[in-house]
Amino acid sequence: MSSIVFGYLSDTVWFGRKKSILCCMYLGALGSIFKFLFQNNFFAFLAANFATGLVGGSLAVGVAYVSDLSVNRLKTDAEIGTTIAISLIGRTGGGILAIVLQKFGLFVPLWGGVVLTIFAGIICQFLLVEPPKHQNPAVSMAAVDLTDNTLEDSEHDDGNSGEDDTDFRNPTALDKRALRHIMLGELADNLGSLGLVPLCLSCLLFRTFYAEFVEKGLEPIMSATSYKWIYVFVATIVLPGAAIAPTLFQRFGPALSCTVANLLTSGVIVALLQIGSIDPPTFTTYCIFVSVLYIAFPFTVISQLSTAPMMDRITPLHQRGYVQGLNMATMNFATAVGEFLFSLLYDYTNIHITLYTTVGVSVAAAVINSGLIKDARFGPETPTITLLAISKEEEPADLDIRSQCDDDDDDGDDEPIEIDC
Repeated sequence: MSSIVFGYLSDTVWFGRKKSILCCMYLGALGSIFKFLFQNNFFAFLAANFATGLVGGSLAVGVAYVSDLSVNRLKTDAEIGTTIAISLIGRTGGGILAIVLQKFGLFVPLWGGVVLTIFAGIICQFLLVEPPKHQNPAVSMAAVDLTDNTLEDSEHDDGNSGEDDTDFRNPTALDKRALRHIMLGELADNLGSLGLVPLCLSCLLFRTFYAEFVEKGLEPIMSATSYKWIYVFVATIVLPGAAIAPTLFQRFGPALSCTVANLLTSGVIVALLQIGSIDPPTFTTYCIFVSVLYIAFPFTVISQLSTAPMMDRITPLHQRGYVQGLNMATMNFATAVGEFLFSLLYDYTNIHITLYTTVGVSVAAAVINSGLIKDARFGPETPTITLLAISKEEEPADLDIRSQCDDDDDDGDDEPIEIDC
């Protein structure tokens, strides 16, 4: 809910993007301090944790912020994808701190989070520029003061250049039907993606190559420390996906890219399940398991990176924060509820049934998202050919090729000479 609330607040002129981001950062740091202070009181700790969650909407506002400052489709897709990717990497920070500082106690890493959050808040305080107030759709986009003058030049466009895509990027009204369609596909996508992280890591990898060996009194193939680092750094390989996503969106469109990524996710889950089911497990199968996960994961995550750009394409200027808040709320809801439901399913059945269930959900997500492929707004970029119309009266003399190619030997014959063009 915090993403929706702060996303909505960031759309208002009196609050804006910058204040929303700073509130989330500073209040989040304060919440971490309270969690540390209440570490010995279970219910007080839960209350502090819940309150901290109420100010966790900075990502939705950040996505809307980069969209405000972008001037064309490709840049917007790239910057939105990068913002989400960095956020996913940032979520592993707690795990890294826990590994480095584990000898100092479970709650000490909270202080590391406080320091980093306050430091980021200070940077944003001084360097973050409040974007122009796009909350009123009547505000001229030419008022945007950017280093890239593409948008400023479009104010004087005569309609023939094809350079101005602001009308396409900024509809006057929100397409609620398309929004519901995207959110439904996102819900299924994030539920199905849980088959990779955490199920294939927590349940399959850890159980197969560590826990079962320890239970039998044998030396495990994978150490506990190795497992922690594999789990932590799996999120860092989202960056290659974020790097190639804009190119894929431009060539194939975000809808098709998302659909293919959904199918790839289901295929990778099946492959990992088959590798992890080889009996007896060996160091070779362990290496293959990790290699397949790390090679395929950047491509599977493209489905999660495509939702925000698709929502951005159907959202008017004055609702960007609110709609991206819905996007992040859907993602977080799927993660929270899905992990609980799949954990119950795993407890009462087995890992095979659980993972094949996520495979079915990923295929369902592909079917849902395939319905968006025919929508031109979610398709590939269409190249525009620029034609310059010049009237006969205004035709300059230097455009007369014959006059430039006449014989200038002053012999009076003015014979045209042949030139190799």
